[in-house]
Amino acid sequence: EKSFEAGARSNDSATVFAAPASASKAIYLVVGEGDIGLEDAFSALRWSEARRPTVARLASFDEAPTDWRSYEAVERLILTTANPEFFAGRGPNDARIVAIERWLERGGDVVLLAGAESIPLLKKDGALFAFSPGAKVADAAHEFRVVNSLLANLEGVKNLAMTGTKSSPYLRVPVVSELKSNAVVGMLEAETPLFVERPVGLGTVAFFASDLATPPFSTWTGRGVLWTKILGIASSGAATAADAPVYVKRGYRDVSGQLRSANDVFDGVAAPSFALALILAFVYLLTVGPLDWFLAKKVFKRPSTTWATFPAFVLLF
Repeated sequence: EKSFEAGARSNDSATVFAAPASASKAIYLVVGEGDIGLEDAFSALRWSEARRPTVARLASFDEAPTDWRSYEAVERLILTTANPEFFAGRGPNDARIVAIERWLERGGDVVLLAGAESIPLLKKDGALFAFSPGAKVADAAHEFRVVNSLLANLEGVKNLAMTGTKSSPYLRVPVVSELKSNAVVGMLEAETPLFVERPVGLGTVAFFASDLATPPFSTWTGRGVLWTKILGIASSGAATAADAPVYVKRGYRDVSGQLRSANDVFDGVAAPSFALALILAFVYLLTVGPLDWFLAKKVFKRPSTTWATFPAFVLLF
């Protein structure tokens, strides 16, 4: 490895090889702009370097893959909306958005930090509608001057100080309504959902109605504790997601299960429903039983004809 690096530098001084991420550490991919305080939250937990997840970022949404398989090494995908222009020109059918959806349905975990400026993205024709917990979003953000739910749901934090100034503005959040199926509200302020978790296929979306890269959260001392709530990390620092093996499909920890899971994914092929299989089995039993008896006994009036009708029904099915 050292000789290769030396050769690269001597032959072409402009050649730069980025250090690859460790295969033993979880990867958290941040899609969007701004400092959301994720690294500080991990540092506050005092985890060892081997346990601390690697935080990676996309400088532009154009860098996002269009194939969901490219996210297989990612433990969590974090969508930030501090700058809504990051998703400019994208819609719900954009190939890069669809790739995230498909990865999510197959067991991915997505965190959506939805600030007040993200309302157009959360609408039905918006780029991030699939990740919103609500079927609708109000046209205007709601303003809070006090947020008591933070103290009620988080341990050992001071209340969010807001003076209405530029450096410490009042909290403005998007108001989602008509929550989608199986959505669970984990934090509610004056009937407005602030934190919502929702299963999507085999994956989960965690929605927080503000972007942690912007004031007043960006300067709040409790931002790291809030991250433990959003990521599902216990106050003791026991993280289920960070401790999970990387490159392992959820639900399988053995090699044979991993192989079966990988081989069960085919583009353009949908598994038949259990109800359809049950109905066909019931119709089959009726056909080779009562119907075959009725034809042989009542219609043809020769019981021996079942030697022809029975195999015919079997072949038909």
